Amino acid sequence: MKEKLIFICIFLFVYTLHPAPCTLFANAADQTEGNIEEELKAIKSEVQELRKEVEILKTRGAARQPAPPQEIPEATVSIDDDPVKGNSDAPVTIIEFSDYQCPFCGRFFANTFPEINKKYIESGKVKY
Repeated sequence: MKEKLIFICIFLFVYTLHPAPCTLFANAADQTEGNIEEELKAIKSEVQELRKEVEILKTRGAARQPAPPQEIPEATVSIDDDPVKGNSDAPVTIIEFSDYQCPFCGRFFANTFPEINKKYIESGKVKY
């Protein structure tokens, strides 16, 4: 019984400090709802702006037509007196056009050509 009496006294003491504790929670809830509504409005406006930008990008993309493929000119190459590596009677001939300053050509020479040389040129399958 004493415990109940102590609990009631504490409750009344707290209630006298804050006469309307429920209103505190109600105000907090109202503020949170207001913040949520403001955030929703901001998100909606951002989505509308993004949709406008997407439509602009779509119209720009539709306006651009892909360029027609370029015709590759045909070139005639002779190997009558050119130096050849490998068997001169090999069934396949590879003609290389390279640039000494090109980093990709340098990478080809360092990484790919040794394999081609080993598998095809030295075996007599390719004339290089």
